[in-house]
Amino acid sequence: MPQPEKNFETIADHLLAIGRQKSTGTLRICGMGTGQRSFLFLQGCLSDVDTGREDSVLEAALTRSGHLTEKDLKRAQRNALKANQPLGTAILELGVIDEGMVSSSIRAQLLEELCEVLGWELESIELFEHGPDERLDDFQSELADLFEVSVETEEILLEAASRIGRWDLVLSTCRMLGDVVYATPNSFRYFREQETYPEEHAILSKVDGTKDVAEVIAESGLDPFQAILLLRNLQSQGDLELINPVQMFQLGMECLAQQQLEKAIKLFQRAHERGLDDFDVQLKLAQTLDSLGRAPEAIQRYLEFAEKCVSQQRVDDAIRCLRRAVKLDPSCFEAQNRLLDVLLEANRGQEAVEQALVLAAKKADQGDPRFGLDILRRTREQSPRDQRLQQKLIELAEACGDHQTARAEREALARNIDERKDVELALETYQKMFCDGNDSIEVRLKLVQLHRQRGNTQKALEHLNAILGLPEKRRVKEESILLGLHETVRELKPSDIRSNRWLADYYSRKGEKEKAAAVLKAWIGHLGCDGEATETIHAHELLIGISDSTEHRWGLARALEKQGRLPESRRELRSLANLCLRKKELDQAARALEHILRTAPLDVETRKMQAELYEAREDRETANRRNEEIALLSIFTGNVLEAEQFCRRLEEGSLELADAVRRLGRLCFEMGDRQKAVEQLIKAAKLHLSHRNYGWCEAAIEQLFLVEPSHPEGKALQAELKSREAPQAPPPPPPAPVQ
Repeated sequence: MPQPEKNFETIADHLLAIGRQKSTGTLRICGMGTGQRSFLFLQGCLSDVDTGREDSVLEAALTRSGHLTEKDLKRAQRNALKANQPLGTAILELGVIDEGMVSSSIRAQLLEELCEVLGWELESIELFEHGPDERLDDFQSELADLFEVSVETEEILLEAASRIGRWDLVLSTCRMLGDVVYATPNSFRYFREQETYPEEHAILSKVDGTKDVAEVIAESGLDPFQAILLLRNLQSQGDLELINPVQMFQLGMECLAQQQLEKAIKLFQRAHERGLDDFDVQLKLAQTLDSLGRAPEAIQRYLEFAEKCVSQQRVDDAIRCLRRAVKLDPSCFEAQNRLLDVLLEANRGQEAVEQALVLAAKKADQGDPRFGLDILRRTREQSPRDQRLQQKLIELAEACGDHQTARAEREALARNIDERKDVELALETYQKMFCDGNDSIEVRLKLVQLHRQRGNTQKALEHLNAILGLPEKRRVKEESILLGLHETVRELKPSDIRSNRWLADYYSRKGEKEKAAAVLKAWIGHLGCDGEATETIHAHELLIGISDSTEHRWGLARALEKQGRLPESRRELRSLANLCLRKKELDQAARALEHILRTAPLDVETRKMQAELYEAREDRETANRRNEEIALLSIFTGNVLEAEQFCRRLEEGSLELADAVRRLGRLCFEMGDRQKAVEQLIKAAKLHLSHRNYGWCEAAIEQLFLVEPSHPEGKALQAELKSREAPQAPPPPPPAPVQ
């Protein structure tokens, strides 16, 4: 007997994978003795079906729609036979069914075709991926070529589950149940008319902007399938809207603070599914799962977040996550191996050795010493002199029966011990002196040297910082020694603020500007990686003081902009543009000004400089437009002097000048300067009259009369305007000839 629930789960797994991965291809389902059916998916949505029957899905949808008369069907059959085309195509071409009804009929038929296979006894199910314009050779359907339709996988699963009455299957497969919705003002009518819309009111009364869809459905008291359909309808009508992923994350943080961990997990997970990649949402999800003791899920999330951190060069965060995953399950080989890879990529030699030894021992205990041997060989490239690593290599080589490798490793170990003997002894001696209380500069300098030889970068840095941080009485005074110390710190830690500043200042004082600039450039590069915005700005300022160039000024402007100090960034860009204008580097000046105007399009000072730029390029037309814009902006802001100045720059007699002068006259009147207002309005009226722009001329005259009701020149202009607007009388007929 067929097993609908089992079929549903099998098909649901495939559909969910297709929807989540937005796959494009054909899902072929074969039944035991019931034939096969092929479903075309485009970008994760169902778009077409090869029914495996004589009638196509388009034909089935249109003939069963209930909107096709017998007469229309016969006419379509004749047309199909005559044109040698499928019946579905012929029905569609008749145009007797409106497009909306066609779309709904096709969607219903697509759902019907997929739901029907739930009653089959499955023989096989397989997805064949291909391009959006490609089809399998035996795929027979014309729908996708004639009509664009797409049905989401969640809608399919919902319909299928409702047919077998399995709400629990919906809970385990439908992602939208994790969404959180809120009611819009459009929904108020359901509260005013509760008796008319009891089901809608039951849903909306449970929506509070914090409950997810599953909780709303459960509390509504309605049949869950009816409730979810109502929710989808309310959402499509704009009565309900989803909170965005950022809000979901914030709600999850609130639940976390209230120890509602299960709720927080659902919110974090759904926010991530909907595209939120900020705020380290994967880490929050992993930590919450960890708190609930759901170790396998937490480990998977830690691994995913670690991969993200590696891609963003957040190595320390990646290592912390991987270490936590390893602690949760020491037998998780994936986490152990990835931790080793990250440590090796980050050149953490000593930590990588520790991890490699642990991993190799586990593999050897599991009966796979060869794999452990390969791990140690890979790690040895970064720590070729580590004695423990070499000893473990010999042990595993013997366990694998690889006696030649074991012999070679023994010889290498003997050589390394011999070469390292003095260093080890010296380090041990100086460490004993230091522990006994001898913390002199000489002892610390020797310890720095020895730790560097051993590759203990962190220890060397600790001693260097201690030397440079000594009290004033004990501080190193000799510049040559200080130079060496700071150079060493910079080599071990390129982003160190104190040493980079000291070196830049030192080389500047010595007049070695190229070296100072090189130090600052390298420092800026490392600061950019570490995200030290304030220090990046300071370094750029120092660099400009040493070597003023367009590139360095651009760097300072971008650093200021990145920190949100936009006024200062624009000031630097204007300074750069001014400098480039003086140097006749017009393209660089234009680039700087355009960058400012992208974020501050109404910046008058920048527009003034842009006008000067176009004048320098002898582009009078564009310069004139910019001057007009500045004049108008000055008028809008009430700056009469500025507006008057830029009106003078406009081309004499131009239409743009006429409009600007008219606006200026009105502004002067509003500012109380009646005399200047009269002058500007008369000038505007004359200009508009000369351009035969009679409407604006009349407007200027009317504004003039508001200022000076009986102005004689205004009356003269008004009379001239009326004479020009009056129709001209036809010339008199010629006199009749004398008889």
